[in-house]
Amino acid sequence: MYENITRYIDAFDSWGDVREPGRVIAGFLRDLNEVADHSYADTLARHGLEWSAASMSRADLTDAPAELAVALLTAAYRADHFSNGILENKFIPSGLASRCLRRLRELDSQSQGLDD
Repeated sequence: MYENITRYIDAFDSWGDVREPGRVIAGFLRDLNEVADHSYADTLARHGLEWSAASMSRADLTDAPAELAVALLTAAYRADHFSNGILENKFIPSGLASRCLRRLRELDSQSQGLDD
């Protein structure tokens, strides 16, 4: 279900080596828009998080539902709208984006196992 965005894990994990970060981010945001949580602030609040870089960065995704991972990614995208570059310079390098994407990939794998 989330393959279109989880395919960015490798790029985000080696972010310092990405040659065209603007192109990677543009593609990621286009793909994220297909699954974005437009009520991300409410979703974050339900999970005890605030819409701030500090709160979002501390999110425990160990057993998190997909809605939280998607809300965190959407919130990071929206934060970039207000603070240009925070996605590229904070949320990707800190590992938050990759952690969210890995959780979504894990959930996809679990659901595929149930579909068999």
